[in-house]
Amino acid sequence: DASIIVVKGTTAETFVEENYPDAEVTKYEQYTEATNALIDGRADAWVTDNTEALAWTNAHDGFTTGIAKLGNPDTIAAAVQKGNTSLLDWLNKELVTLNEEDFFLGAYEETLLPVYGDDVAPSDLLVSTK
Repeated sequence: DASIIVVKGTTAETFVEENYPDAEVTKYEQYTEATNALIDGRADAWVTDNTEALAWTNAHDGFTTGIAKLGNPDTIAAAVQKGNTSLLDWLNKELVTLNEEDFFLGAYEETLLPVYGDDVAPSDLLVSTK
């Protein structure tokens, strides 16, 4: 069986616990501890968010991302205090406007495309209403 590294308190930890209860898992407090353990050969794999895994493996020779997706995709979203409808309405409208102006795609191309290259399609990371 493979040994797995996760960072405590992450969705990766929850996913591994729920889906691989018999796996040999080592949990670390910090990402640098987890990646150093992987580099040192203290485990066979590190389970983390796909964006983190893809960027890290692209920057470190000798490592690869075995699969680009594992489990259900999660979306990162803003939170607004209940009852603050004016802020919620503004935020929702602003997100639609930014999407229509390709702001998020432009930001992806400027910042993330150089990191991921052809390994990731923008549609794998961006949610669009177009």
